Amino acid sequence: MKILDESCAIDNSDAGFIRIDRSAIIVFPWGERPRSSSVWFERASLPWVTAALRACIGTYGTACQRTTAGQDSLRIDESGPEPAPFINIYNERPAGVAHEGAQLVSLSKPLAAKLLDELERLT
Repeated sequence: MKILDESCAIDNSDAGFIRIDRSAIIVFPWGERPRSSSVWFERASLPWVTAALRACIGTYGTACQRTTAGQDSLRIDESGPEPAPFINIYNERPAGVAHEGAQLVSLSKPLAAKLLDELERLT
């Protein structure tokens, strides 16, 4: 697997929430495939998300970080090989609440660093 192109965007137009969208074009042995995913979390969780991202970006092998706040059940961790790790942002919101369900974005470490810069501007 190889990433040809990858980008992310932040949407904070829904009051009280932040959404991270990730798009990528990935080359698999069977061809190129576009991939996209999103994760929503409550704006009140932003300080925790930025701190957890900073820790994962700064140190390879950082332990999985978890928190439950409001209706968010967040996890930020790292996966993949040391030369090219991914930072994963996972949230599971209960059924019946705004932006319900299990959501995951996986970002290359360089893209996660850009995302962290953008998120820190929102705090």
